[in-house]
Amino acid sequence: MKNTLMAGVAGLALAAGGALAQVNEDAPQGGEMVVTYQDDVATLDPAIGYDWQNWSMIKSLFDGLMGYEPGTTTLRNELAASHEISGDGMVHTFVLKDGIKFHNGREITAEDVQYSLERVTNPETRSPGAGFFGMIAGFDTWNAGEGDGLSGVEVLDDKTVRITLSRPDATFSHVMALNFASIVPREAVEASGDSESVDDSVVSEPPHAVNSNAAAAREANTVVVRAGLVIRISVVVGLSPSGARLSDAALR
Repeated sequence: MKNTLMAGVAGLALAAGGALAQVNEDAPQGGEMVVTYQDDVATLDPAIGYDWQNWSMIKSLFDGLMGYEPGTTTLRNELAASHEISGDGMVHTFVLKDGIKFHNGREITAEDVQYSLERVTNPETRSPGAGFFGMIAGFDTWNAGEGDGLSGVEVLDDKTVRITLSRPDATFSHVMALNFASIVPREAVEASGDSESVDDSVVSEPPHAVNSNAAAAREANTVVVRAGLVIRISVVVGLSPSGARLSDAALR
C-alpha cells in the first residue's frame, strides 16, 4: 500500500506540474475563497484523515517538517530550517525554524516532533499511515505496542531532532512531507482525549497564520500571508450547493 500511495502522490504532483504551466500569471492575487461541502468532515486529525475530502483540508491547516514546491515533486523545508542527511542515508537531522507557533500560541519544539511521530505510529492511534514510518529505528517494537517510543527519534535540543533509520530508504524525506507527519501539540491532544482534539490547534509557520474551529462550528477559516499577499480560505461544511445552510439534522 505504501508504494501504491507514494506512486499516486507522485503522479498527482506530476499532473499538477503539467497544469502549472497553464496558470494565468496576471490573475488577481490574494482575496477570499470559500469551499463548501454538503457532508460533514470525518476528521481533521492528520494522523487519521485518509480520504479525498479531509486530505486536502488537513494539508491546508497543518504543516510538517517537509513539503513540496507547489505543483512539483521537488521537496522543500516547511517547518524545518535545515535537513541534513548522513552519507549512508541512515541519519536525518532536522533543525526547526525560529518563531513557529501552534494555534494556541506556544512555540513548537523538537519534543513536539518526537511526540507527533510516536503518536502516528502508536498502535492505539490506529493511524492508517503508520506503516509509512516503518523505516525508523524502533518502529517494529513500538508499533507492536512494546517499548517506550521510537528509539530512532532523538531530541538533541529544543530546535533539533535526529531521526535514525533501521535501513536506508530513499522515500523517507517524502514520507516526512505526508499529512501523517504533521506536527501537533501534545497538550491539546491529551486535553480532549480524542482525535478531534487536534482540529483547533493548528501548526503555523510565520508568516502563515491559521484560525480553525472546524470541530465546534464545522467551519475552518485559514488566513495565509505569504510574500505580502493576504488570502482567506474558508471551508464550510453543511452548506447546499446554493449556499443555504443545511439543518443540523442533515449533518452527519
